[in-house]
Parts: sequence; C-alpha cells; structure tokens
Amino acid sequence: MLGQLLFSAGHSLTTGGFLNYFANPFFKGFAVWMAVMQIIPETAESLAIITRWLVLRWGGRKTVWWSSLVLGRLAALAIPGLVSLGMEPGSTGAMTAIIALLGAWYLFQGVSYNAYLSWLSDLVPEVNWGQLMARRSMTISVVTLCMTYIAAALLDHMKVLPTPEKLSGYMVLFACGGALCLASILPVMGLPRVTMRASGSCDVEKGREGEREAGSGEVAPSLWESIGPQLRLAFADDRFRRFVWGCWQLSFFQGLTQTAQFQLSANLLHVSQYEYYRMLSVMLVLQIPLAAWAGRLVDRGHDRRVMVIGLLGLSLAMGCWWMATWSAESGTPGEGQGAAWLMTAYVLWGGFGLVNVAQPSLGLKLAPRSDNSVQLSLFRQLGGLLAGLAGLLGGLVLDRFRQGAGFSHLEVFRWLFVVSGIGRASAALWFWGGEPPRNEGESSSVKIEPTSAR
Repeated sequence: MLGQLLFSAGHSLTTGGFLNYFANPFFKGFAVWMAVMQIIPETAESLAIITRWLVLRWGGRKTVWWSSLVLGRLAALAIPGLVSLGMEPGSTGAMTAIIALLGAWYLFQGVSYNAYLSWLSDLVPEVNWGQLMARRSMTISVVTLCMTYIAAALLDHMKVLPTPEKLSGYMVLFACGGALCLASILPVMGLPRVTMRASGSCDVEKGREGEREAGSGEVAPSLWESIGPQLRLAFADDRFRRFVWGCWQLSFFQGLTQTAQFQLSANLLHVSQYEYYRMLSVMLVLQIPLAAWAGRLVDRGHDRRVMVIGLLGLSLAMGCWWMATWSAESGTPGEGQGAAWLMTAYVLWGGFGLVNVAQPSLGLKLAPRSDNSVQLSLFRQLGGLLAGLAGLLGGLVLDRFRQGAGFSHLEVFRWLFVVSGIGRASAALWFWGGEPPRNEGESSSVKIEPTSAR
C-alpha cells in the first residue's frame, strides 16, 4: 500500500485544481480549446485497450506497468517544462502542446493501471481481492482527504502572487508530484513477475523482459490479433457483457450532471470553497469504513449485492440535488437549505466506498483469469470516456434549453438530475443476478518467474 499512497499523493498534486489552475491562463478566452482539454484525459485513457498488445511486445505486465508509468510521468513533467522554455499563454502552439502532452500522459497512465491491476490479480488470491480493493480505496480516500486541504491552502496562497510567480510555484508543485509518482514504483518493484496465462491461442509474455525464446521464430501478433479475439470473447460472455453495459450506463449518467452540479453549487447557491471542502471531506471519511466493510463482504462472495446496494444509495443523491434547486429558486444560498441538501448528497456519496470495491472485484471475477487487460479497459477506461462525453452533453443541454420556450431558469437542472437519478438506479439491474463462482484454489496455478528472469 506504500506504493499506492505515494502515487495518490503525487497524482493529487498534478491533477484537479492544480492542473486547471495552471492551464487556465493558457486557454482563457478559448472555450473550444478548453473543452477539448477537459475531455482529452478520458479519451486518451480509453486507448489503453492496447495494453495487451504492449504486454506481448514488451515482455510482461510488470515491465509494461513501470515503463508506462515512467513515460506518462515524463510527458506530465514536460507540461510545466514548457513554461521554462518560454511558452506564452494564449498561443495556438502552447494549447496544442499542452493537449498533446496531456493525451500522452493519460494514455500511458491508463496502460500502466491496466497492466498493474492485471498483474496484481495473479499475485493476490481471488478470495482476497475484496481486501486488496478495499485497502486501495481507503488509501486513496485518506490521501485525497489530506491533499484536499493542502491544495486549498497552497492555491489560496498562490492566488495573490503575480502570474510569473504563480507559474513558477506550479512548476515546483508539479515536479514534487511527479517525483512522488515515480517513487511509488520502488516499493512494488520487489514483487515477482508472473507469467500471463492466455485465455486464447495468442502468445503470452515470456520469461525475460523484452525477449522471445531463443530460436522460436515467433512473430509478435499485430494490434488487432492481440485485442480482437479478446473483444469477441468479452462480448460473447453474457455475464461479462451485462456487467460492461451496467458500468457504461452508470458512467454515462454520472457524467451527465457534472456541469449542472458545478453551476448549481458555485453559481446559483454560491457554496463557498470552504463549504465544498467540508462536504468532500465528509464523503471521503464515510467511504473509508464502507470500503472496509465492502471488502469483507466481497471476499465472502457478495460482490453483486454490494454493487446493487451501493448504486441504489448513490442514486438517491440526485434527489438531494433536485431539492437544492428549489432553495436556489427561493433565494436561500450558501449556508441555507440548499447547502444542507448538498451536504446530504455528499453523505449518500459515501456509498462510493462500496462501489469502488465491488466493481473492480466483480469485473476481475467475470473476466478471464490472468489474461484480462482488454476486459479491464472495457469497463474502466471506456466508461470514463462515456462519462466525459456525457459531461459535454449535459453542458450543451444546459446552454441550449434553459433559455428555451417553456423552460424556467432551473427546470433544466431538475430534469437533468431526475434523468441521472433514474439512469443510475436502473444501472443496478445489469448487476442483479447470481454471484460469480468463487475460485479459491486458482492462485495455486500461478507461475511465478524466478528472480533471475527479472
């Protein structure tokens, strides 16, 4: 978990508020370019479906994990590096460079995550996957909780600085975050490589990094030969297909209200930054015990039940956002009823502690054992892409229809929250059914490569 802690801390310093804060002067006044920048991370990560192809070519999941993480971080560090080379805000070249580097960063990060999770699924017995996901989720929650307040203090201090000093300060923070992410490799490097057991007839990773067996004459498969059969296998399996549909539906309807939630809380209810961080902290604190509880239930074979209960609870939060619109209409912003309803929504969102454990565990159990990187990218990265596209759609709906004939100022917000709530709740139907079979002895067949092969 030390590796996850270091990565989460570093990631917090290079994404979210810090990234938007740095990019804002470069994209200010260019709404289309800014919209492209917002969707690039999800779009680039969706291309991580090529992970299996890279595993077969680069010599194993461990190699792909650490090398992709390094390449992604180098691309990330190049973004503030452009400032030191004299990149000027507002130029087409600067915006193009930031978007290109952001795309490379998230592509390699998505590949690294897929290889890492697939590798860990072989190292950890299936009966302990719940504990694995729970500890990972709790680590992320704790680090995010701490970094949230550190970020708020740093950004508040940097707000009064002149623009050149702001950018310099950002460069220092970004470099520290990148160093923490790279340092996260060290605690994990000691874990053994594991030979990937192919689920089909395709080649699998060899014993030495980047090498093929001497004299075998084997040719590395093409990109389509690497992922095509796995895609057909994934959608031919009814249980996994239903799982993917459910994940995609959930991602879409979660993303649909991103713009509406921000505009309602910041622009209409005038929720302060302090109040926002307080609500976020409550959500993260609640996720920690719920993740621990979910881990125990998942290891007892209750993945689907945990997933369904979590989704139904999360969907109720949309009712709180719907109620908050009436407070905005009645003119009781900030500390009034509107903020109270939003706090209730964040309390319900503590249920992500259940979903964040059950979803990856269930996905791994329904996917082929070991050779599962294509399946991981289907429900995680492609789901993220759908959430990003839905976010753009939600923003367009707000701009297009809230001023239209027959619509009051807040009616479109209400419709978006209702549709999102129904979509989230009905996604639970895809996960309903029998629990996946348990394979308690599966880990005994894992082939650990000797130390000399690393």
